[in-house]
Amino acid sequence: MLVSRIELPGQLTSAVPTTEGVVAADRGALVRVYEDGSRRVAAAAEGVPFALAADADGGVVYLERAGTDRVVVRRAALSSTDPRGLARVTNVAAGGLTSLGVTAGRGGRVFVTGEGLRPVHGVLPRSVSVVGRPVDTRFSTQAGLAVTSVTAVREPGASLADAAPVRIEAIALATGRPVTLTWPASVCCCC
Repeated sequence: MLVSRIELPGQLTSAVPTTEGVVAADRGALVRVYEDGSRRVAAAAEGVPFALAADADGGVVYLERAGTDRVVVRRAALSSTDPRGLARVTNVAAGGLTSLGVTAGRGGRVFVTGEGLRPVHGVLPRSVSVVGRPVDTRFSTQAGLAVTSVTAVREPGASLADAAPVRIEAIALATGRPVTLTWPASVCCCC
């Protein structure tokens, strides 16, 4: 629901609503955006932060380039600031430029993904999870499954117009075991 419009000079990207107000990416900073159109640096950055996701514990998790071929996943604790008003920033993970991802989930859950990922910083709030799965992994609504593949299962000779069952492959996060689900083709979406 749109409550009010905020206009400000310049250009920002990746704006996200947080428990501490609107936060966006600017050149060289993560910024807080205020209703009067002003902005204040929340955390300094190299370049423009990207893939911002607000967590349920008053923080923002984001990617930041580190040189030409590396990225660092950082978390800015917006509710924990220094005397200048800057958020406390911790490194969550580091890796190759395309090897890490940040995904926002339901209820302020944030997932940091990357193959064989190990956290750089061991203390994270409950709402932020580091998951050593492929960077494009998505998560179920209740965050119990890491969905790794969704494919249509077509019978040989079936036309593209025919409905096909969908196979979902996932990992149960609590056990680490693979799970395969099949959704039947007989479901009608047009009735």
